[in-house]
Amino acid sequence: MIRPTITVIIIYYNNILYFPKAYKSVKNQTKAPHEIIIICDETNIKAFQFIKNITKGDKRTIVIQNKK
Repeated sequence: MIRPTITVIIIYYNNILYFPKAYKSVKNQTKAPHEIIIICDETNIKAFQFIKNITKGDKRTIVIQNKK
């Protein structure tokens, strides 16, 4: 039996207070996702670096910066 792949997409926009809790919640699900895609919808490089620091070391996580 083939198990379905689970992908979670998180859109980050100006939510520095809530992002760490949301990310941790996704990682700790009973059925852990195969990949986590985070789209940083801010042009602020500090926000992008903040996300990269929190997610570093998790090979399932892909961080994309939306450069408007």
